[in-house]
Amino acid sequence: MKRPLIMVQQQPYDWEAAKKQVEEIAGHFAAYLGEYRSKRATGSKHAVLGPVGKLLNKATAGERNLDSLLGYTVRIHEMSSAGGYLSPDALEHLRQGTEGLLNLLSDAPVAVRSRLIEQVDDAVYYRHQKGHYEWLHNYMAEKRAAFIAFLRAQYNNDEEQFMAAWDEDAVPFDKVPYPSKNQQQKAKSKAKAEDIKAFWESQKEEPEEEEEIE
Repeated sequence: MKRPLIMVQQQPYDWEAAKKQVEEIAGHFAAYLGEYRSKRATGSKHAVLGPVGKLLNKATAGERNLDSLLGYTVRIHEMSSAGGYLSPDALEHLRQGTEGLLNLLSDAPVAVRSRLIEQVDDAVYYRHQKGHYEWLHNYMAEKRAAFIAFLRAQYNNDEEQFMAAWDEDAVPFDKVPYPSKNQQQKAKSKAKAEDIKAFWESQKEEPEEEEEIE
């Protein structure tokens, strides 16, 4: 006698609910990365995600122990960050993000887990970079305004004197670009190059990026 064939209908995975969990997890990881400063001077995705990228690789390989993942990730942070310090707030965000990730994966079918980890990976990168570019825009706008004020003081607010000194690079005060290294290196007039150098010396720092704000 043949046994009856039992058909089990698999419920479709709830991607909408997972999307909310992914966003929450990414928020925690991005908040942690907000305090992470890599020793590596590169803007690659690998460098940006730092220890979080390593954690996600471990999760992809099947690691599901919370303490093990956190211990591994904290050690990566200590070895790869500029200062090695991890604040209690950053550690808590790392913990909540990792715990959320493990809960997300434990509730998901095996077939979709890799895709979920990829979504977390991309979402963390987007959130981190969004925050970085917002900060960078504000920083560059602030430094550009400070540079214009520096030039006005340098040339006694005399625009004609200023434009004569900058010669081929001459622009009105309100059209002066962000004083990047690129601007300094490509300056046609000696005065422009020297003014940019003197400005950053007065700020006691180096320009963050080569982009310009007009």
